[in-house]
Amino acid sequence: MDLDPVHRDRVKAEVKRIFARLRASPPEQDRSENDARLGLSLGLKNTPIILLSSLAPGADEWVVEAAQEMDPPVANVAPVQHYD
Repeated sequence: MDLDPVHRDRVKAEVKRIFARLRASPPEQDRSENDARLGLSLGLKNTPIILLSSLAPGADEWVVEAAQEMDPPVANVAPVQHYD
């Protein structure tokens, strides 16, 4: 929750890179050292990716923003606890 807003764009860019990596086909993957840390891409280009987020202030909000900025956007589901 107590994040430095100076890092917002960098964090969002890294999150987008992860989502892009999930969608990329293995032949399309970048062989750079940074991408090697993420492992092989999964080729989920035509598979919906769903982000589960509590939408808590801070990092959760940044990740949801990054997901919505993807093309196509990554779907976001916010689980809600229901008490009777």
